[in-house]
Amino acid sequence: MLRLRTTAWVTAALLRGWLISLLVLSTQLDCRALQPPLLREEGSDSAVGPEEIDFSDRVLYGREPVDYSGAKIDDAITQAVARHGDLLKSAKAESRSGYLKAVLQILNVPVESQLLVFSKTARVQPPVGPKSPRAIYFNDEVTVGWTPTSRELEIAAIDPVKGAVFYGVKQPQEKTSSALDSVETAGSDAAGIRFERHDDCLSCHVSRSTLEVPGLMLKSFVTDGAGRPLNGFSHITHDSPYERRFGGWYVTGSPAGLLHRGNVFGQEAVDQNRRRPGFQAEMKPPVPVKNADGYRVETSDIVAQLVFSHQVEGINLLTRVGMEARLNVRSDAEDRLVRYFVFADEPSLAVPVDRSHSAYASVFEAAVKSDGNGRSLRQLDLQTRLLKYRLSWLIGHRSFAELPPDCRSRLVQRIKGGLQTGEPGDVFGHLPEAERLAALAIAAATLPFW
Repeated sequence: MLRLRTTAWVTAALLRGWLISLLVLSTQLDCRALQPPLLREEGSDSAVGPEEIDFSDRVLYGREPVDYSGAKIDDAITQAVARHGDLLKSAKAESRSGYLKAVLQILNVPVESQLLVFSKTARVQPPVGPKSPRAIYFNDEVTVGWTPTSRELEIAAIDPVKGAVFYGVKQPQEKTSSALDSVETAGSDAAGIRFERHDDCLSCHVSRSTLEVPGLMLKSFVTDGAGRPLNGFSHITHDSPYERRFGGWYVTGSPAGLLHRGNVFGQEAVDQNRRRPGFQAEMKPPVPVKNADGYRVETSDIVAQLVFSHQVEGINLLTRVGMEARLNVRSDAEDRLVRYFVFADEPSLAVPVDRSHSAYASVFEAAVKSDGNGRSLRQLDLQTRLLKYRLSWLIGHRSFAELPPDCRSRLVQRIKGGLQTGEPGDVFGHLPEAERLAALAIAAATLPFW
């Protein structure tokens, strides 16, 4: 009996010791996870290699040198405040859309980029629906969201280090006696434009859909008659099949043979779209909205939709790659960026898009310098694909130009090599030699770091 008790006591002691050791080890691992990773100076060839992580892991963007919440920001908003301070103070508001026109002009955002989304997936949901869609305007550096009757413009601007930074602009309000507009709308008694930073937007804008960094999102949900999502996809890119795209969005200028989910709302239409996919694909302007004078144009342009589908994921990838390089961690984000930037997985257009129906097409193509032969990375194809030369115009974006030098050099060499030889593997194999060499020559003529 004594031997049994002794054995039991020894076993219990050993078990306690094992549990204590496990607890200590766990605590050490937790503490190590909280330690900032070893950082290399930009451009250095330090022997300290990056920590390997999964692409699905969240990047710790609160740490230096990213310091997302820090005061140092270099985006289109801070630049506008520095350059146009007096203009911001004296800006006039319009009766329907408040400061929208002034903000678009100050930030150099083309009205032709207007996209109209009627699904209730935005920060301000109640006013949004098929008769009062949210309007989104964009260029390479900023997106501006306007919802009828909303008290605030919603803005996202791209900082080359921090990624997407979110702002609001309060709209002036006044009561209206109109029977059609019994709610408060923007008035002209403006006190000037003030950009207020909204880091609370990160509760949605850091997720798997944004590649776990502060970024933009693009979704596709067919909706009921009020704009409430029924089913769809929460992560849309230029790789997505067209039949999955544009759910909850108006799309104008799309050819009838291009099957997509745009322009569909209400259970009857959703059921019919299942039986006859794309039955609402073709819509001619004007878009059927209430109080149309608040919107800047009458379209939700298919070409702008295609550009935006590429740009959202492309900028998120740039942000992810840049943060990994600065924080000395590494996933396969660089591989994914190279593949994405040469459109390796872009589905073919089933039918050509007629650019004569798109005011945005010429605006997009004009926004970049060309090489000596009049070619640029923003030239559209629209016959079987988006671009004539499949190398993303985002390679000229500040977020690429201002990557840590060793990271940028690594990416440039990989893309250069692939364009020169068609290798490695299937990443560049879809590009004909003439197209590869043309893209290579355009990049050499227009990118200072090439």
